[in-house]
Amino acid sequence: MDNSKAGSHEVKYTFKSGYLTKSVTRKVEVIPESQFDANTEGVPVLMYHYVYTENDRPAQLNSNYILDTKLEQQLKYLKENDYYFPSFRGLRAYADGNISLPRKSVILTFDDGQMGFLAYGIPILNEYEVLATSFLIGINDGERKVKNYASQYVSFESHSYDMHHAGGTIGHGDVTDDAKAAVAEVEIQCAFTTVYGKVHVGDDFSSFSRVRVQGDVSLENYKNIL
Repeated sequence: MDNSKAGSHEVKYTFKSGYLTKSVTRKVEVIPESQFDANTEGVPVLMYHYVYTENDRPAQLNSNYILDTKLEQQLKYLKENDYYFPSFRGLRAYADGNISLPRKSVILTFDDGQMGFLAYGIPILNEYEVLATSFLIGINDGERKVKNYASQYVSFESHSYDMHHAGGTIGHGDVTDDAKAAVAEVEIQCAFTTVYGKVHVGDDFSSFSRVRVQGDVSLENYKNIL
């Protein structure tokens, strides 16, 4: 593809997945540099947790739960307003100052691999073709979840192997120098905290901030956090 020419381009690439070789075709839109609206205010990495339906309500609702219809409303807004969903590689390059991202860029993440998200959230992401990442806790049936809920729009990444024990502090926003060193040593591209905020140019890739999405947030307030 000649990315020096503005317009719509079709890109086909081939890759290996296990024993299979697959080919995927993507459409790429190249716009003139003069029309590029660059992001200067930071990229929100949205932090969701659990999804539920009216017919499958949890016994105890809290702010971590979002109704499927409300999630759908938010995704519809993002798609209708031409938001861009960069990869973690793109986010890292943006934070390192190596590339620009569009002003309307956003990344969606869902913590813990809760069954409601897998059963009700992923189909909505598929319907609206919105990219997202599910951070799984490995010990909580992680391998089966990856196999059973595979989606071209959802990436599964590590939320540690075993965390979220009652009374503990691990996994509740702690960031230590040892943790940052471990992230760098194993060459993790991006690591995230629960500290509220957007990702800006110059931020440390081993402790990026995120923007928590409360389950009861109105659409107007949702727009304000983007």
